Amino acid sequence: MSLLSLQKLLNSYIKHDLIKNILINKIILDSRKIKGKNCLFIAIKGRKYDGKNFIKQAILKGAVAVLTYSDKKILPYTIKVKKNIPIIYLPNLHKKISYLAGILYDHPSKKIPIIGITGTNGKTSITYFLMQWFRLLNYKPAILSTIGNGFYKNLTATNNTTDSAVDIQFTLKKFIDKKADIVIMEVSSHGLDQFRVANIIFSIGIFTNLTRDHLDYHINMKNYELSKWKFFSTHKIKKKIINIDDNVGLKWYKKLSNVTVITTNSNYQLNLFIYIKKIIYLSNNTIIKFNSIWGNGKIKTNLMGQFNVINIILCMATLLNLNFSLKKLIKTVPKIFHTPGRMQKVYFKKKYTNIIIDYAHTPDALKNILLTLKLNIKGKIWCIFGCGGERDIGKRSIMGYIATKYADVIILTTDNPRKENIDNIIKDIKKGCITLKNVYIILNRIKAISYAISHSAKNDTILVAGKGHEDYQIIGNKIFVYSDFDTIQKILRNIK
Repeated sequence: MSLLSLQKLLNSYIKHDLIKNILINKIILDSRKIKGKNCLFIAIKGRKYDGKNFIKQAILKGAVAVLTYSDKKILPYTIKVKKNIPIIYLPNLHKKISYLAGILYDHPSKKIPIIGITGTNGKTSITYFLMQWFRLLNYKPAILSTIGNGFYKNLTATNNTTDSAVDIQFTLKKFIDKKADIVIMEVSSHGLDQFRVANIIFSIGIFTNLTRDHLDYHINMKNYELSKWKFFSTHKIKKKIINIDDNVGLKWYKKLSNVTVITTNSNYQLNLFIYIKKIIYLSNNTIIKFNSIWGNGKIKTNLMGQFNVINIILCMATLLNLNFSLKKLIKTVPKIFHTPGRMQKVYFKKKYTNIIIDYAHTPDALKNILLTLKLNIKGKIWCIFGCGGERDIGKRSIMGYIATKYADVIILTTDNPRKENIDNIIKDIKKGCITLKNVYIILNRIKAISYAISHSAKNDTILVAGKGHEDYQIIGNKIFVYSDFDTIQKILRNIK
């Protein structure tokens, strides 16, 4: 990584002889990660910790300079020196990090098309579908996603849907160095609220839907919507693609320009559009007939459920906006498969079982998948789920209501309780249940899944919801290795 003068980095904000000869090649937000001779430590206030409390540690570990936020005690643009290390105080520092990292890593989003996807549900599926589709069209896509960052079949696990502002710019540069020619990125409400993609230029921005989620963070739906709206109102997005079957999407479409819309409703008079005219659900695939400004036609997909119809059409609209031919897209779409941990049928001994794993951890996602299963199965639906601890309490009873309305047998179990009492989480879910008949409580997730497998009939379907692709479980302060997929495989192997 080449060295950059700290003065050059901060030219827009401050000019001073103290920083003229300091060279940096890394921006670090976590003092524990300082390594090497040229690290700039940025100390901002987080939800749990204040970076200012770690300035001393950062200097001891070898930071060559510190950037932090000004406050009532210290005025903006002040420079203090501690052990020969300058500490620079800037106003609204958290809003500037994406810009500063963009300078250090040479503005990667100016060199490669970036597709950003926001919304409550569907972000990961669309990211994964687009990655597959671009490969079929002979591109080399890279992704930043809940299921990992990187290239097809070579993903590195991540902690957040949207990484820190520094990590995003660094990762984009790394993708360019590895010859990626397009990047698909999930954009979370937390990421938008915390300005993590503030300086990224998006070729295309996609909106999926907005339903209840993250209210532990946003407090109410209005704040949640406003954080998502930031993506389209304050970020650089050349073309926008919006699902107007969603009420929020429809509202935003009316405020924005240069929007391609997708809808199942024939009543709108539209300019740039894909109208989903008819959906035919078959046992193993779905046929979608559509009209669009690019032409009319039909596609056959391996994906199940109306939510995936919307997802794949949003992908198609993206590719059409990037000037791929409709004919080529119709030809290649049947080769696209489900996302790991999303509506994933468990495969065992060379055949599909009656067990489905899904990441559904919001009321809307759970409802969508249960309605999809009701369309396609003959026997009973077993639904195994829990709710995360220290997260939105209000959604728990709603999910209890949905599960008892659309599934036949429910097993309430452990998700990621964190430090919250699991019994309280279960009580909250039960408050919404229409009935407690056929509602079982088996807190051990492995035993819950095992019970469903041993007690279900051959033509029943078992939905294991909430964790999807995750390979861990958070109980108390500890993170345990755990995977629904591995658990199911192990149980099936032990059946005599």
